[in-house]
Amino acid sequence: MEDTRSKQTGTDFSYLSTHPSTADRTRILIEAGASSRLPTPEQHAASIAALAAIKSAESDRDKKVLAASKKTPEVDAADSTRINDTPPRGIFMPQPEYPSALRQAGVTGDALIEFTVTTDGTVVGAKVMKATNALFAEAALAAVSRWQFTPAKLNGKPVNRVMQQPITFSLAAELQYLRNR
Repeated sequence: MEDTRSKQTGTDFSYLSTHPSTADRTRILIEAGASSRLPTPEQHAASIAALAAIKSAESDRDKKVLAASKKTPEVDAADSTRINDTPPRGIFMPQPEYPSALRQAGVTGDALIEFTVTTDGTVVGAKVMKATNALFAEAALAAVSRWQFTPAKLNGKPVNRVMQQPITFSLAAELQYLRNR
C-alpha cells in the first residue's frame, strides 16, 4: 500500500499526518543504530512460539483448577458493591522482567492482562487483552501467572474473581526498581 501522506497538502492534524509510518520509524531506528538492539524477526517469532507454549501449558492447568472450583460462584471485579464483599489482595506479586532487547532500544509500553483469582488465591486463565509489543505481553503474562492472592470473599465465603491488571513498562520505573533491588 502506497503511503499517500507525503502527497497531502494543507494543514492536516490527523494522527497519520503527525506520526511517522512504520517504514519511516524502522528507517529512523536503523539510522540511529538501534537495529542491532532490536529483536530479529527470528527472535520475535521464537518469543511468540514460546508464549503460545506457555499459554497452552497454563490453559491445561487452569482448566483443572477451574473444574475443581466450579461449585464456587465467579464474581466480576466491577461488581464489588455487594454487602460483605472483600476483593482479592495481592500477597506475592513479582514485577515482570523488562525485555532486555526493548530496554536497550529504549522502548516503553504496556500490557493489559485479564485473569481469575481462584478460591485458593492462585491465578488461572491469564490472558493478554492488549499489549504494545509481544515481548511486553510475554513478560507481563509470565509475571501475573505467578502472582498469589488472598481470595475474594462474598458473605464470608471465598469466591473466584475475574480481574484485569494494566502493567506499564517504563524505563524510569525500571531504573528505580533496579536501584532498590
